[in-house]
Amino acid sequence: MSVKFRWDRKYLYWGVTAFCVIACSMLFFWTFTQWSQVKSIVKTGLSILNPIITGVVIAYILNPILSFLERKLLLKLGGKLFPKNADSARHFSRIMGIMIVVALLISIISTLLILVLPQLYLSIQKLVLNMQAYYNTAVNWLGGVFNRNVEAGTLFANILSGATNYFTNWVNTGLLPRMQNIIASLSTGVIGVIKAIFGFFIGIIVSCYVMYRKEEFTARIKKLTYSLLSKEHTDSLINAMGHIHKTFGQFFVGKLIDATFVGIVCATFMTICKLPYVALISMIIATTNVIPFFGPYIGGIPSCFLILLESPVQCVIFGAFLIIMQAFDGNVVEPRIIGNKTGMSGFWIIFSILLFGGIFGFPGLLFGVPLFAVIYSSLGAWSKKRLKNKQMPTDTAAYIYAGPVDPAKPEHEDDLEEKIDEKGVIK
Repeated sequence: MSVKFRWDRKYLYWGVTAFCVIACSMLFFWTFTQWSQVKSIVKTGLSILNPIITGVVIAYILNPILSFLERKLLLKLGGKLFPKNADSARHFSRIMGIMIVVALLISIISTLLILVLPQLYLSIQKLVLNMQAYYNTAVNWLGGVFNRNVEAGTLFANILSGATNYFTNWVNTGLLPRMQNIIASLSTGVIGVIKAIFGFFIGIIVSCYVMYRKEEFTARIKKLTYSLLSKEHTDSLINAMGHIHKTFGQFFVGKLIDATFVGIVCATFMTICKLPYVALISMIIATTNVIPFFGPYIGGIPSCFLILLESPVQCVIFGAFLIIMQAFDGNVVEPRIIGNKTGMSGFWIIFSILLFGGIFGFPGLLFGVPLFAVIYSSLGAWSKKRLKNKQMPTDTAAYIYAGPVDPAKPEHEDDLEEKIDEKGVIK
């Protein structure tokens, strides 16, 4: 007599769950023990997908301009050219908008290269040609100082002699035997630059496809997400992505505008005051200004040193200008352009820069602040929701004093003489 086997969905569910837990545990253990290999695999995958990532980033940056052109000009123009065919009008406006924004991007990059590169080359050439003069000036100045102090002069001479011997020994035993490796590294660097340029142009092509079909790509991603997750979780995820988009977009667009303003002001002042290395220093100041908090120091210190080699008086003038300009930019210009998009205090900004900069390097310095701002605000919203469910006060001021908090006591009855704002600062 045969016995018919019956599936029990409850045991099947627990079996699949146990299998997934074991598989995830094994995967986590393997990732932890083989982290260097995992990191290498991820790096290789990112290098392969670099043109795609570049194209998506370019499309993300150019999309606001494209949307503005379509909304204000091109859709109306397409409607007049194709009054009886709405699809043709939309295709025309989209293609024309993509051509305009890509041409604008290429024009800006070409103009910057044409204007900046020659001046940058002359500045570096001048710096290299004057190195011997800078050395002689430093030696003469130190000689005058040490002539008045024989002991200090003898000590400096011994230090200089030891440094010279060390450098000579390093050249003979360390540098020359490795020249072949250095040349190979330089060749690899040149090949890397060529690949980067080629990847950038491929990225522009990819960005055109992304911008042309951006609604379809977005709809397919939303469709897939709704099919995998529940509607409640998908709605929350979409709202979170909207918050991320708003935070990143406003922060970086504002930073780029502010950096351009700082670079133009710096170049104008240096030209009027006839300071050296105008193009080089203005480019350094503008580029490093994109980095929050530490950017002005990263760009200002080496810039002052370059001018110091030329003239101490001009270095003092430039240093004073840099302090005034950064104070004006940080307190007047940047708040008006960017505002407090992060919602974080200075401590958390420094914390996010150090954390993500240490993990991801230079990209972490750029993306650390808005990324941590998203995490910070998400944790705040989640915490507030949990406190409401527990009928606990959501105002941070209610938790200032030591001891337990009474949830039955309304927040407005707390006799707090000082309140603290959303950034955790007592006001």
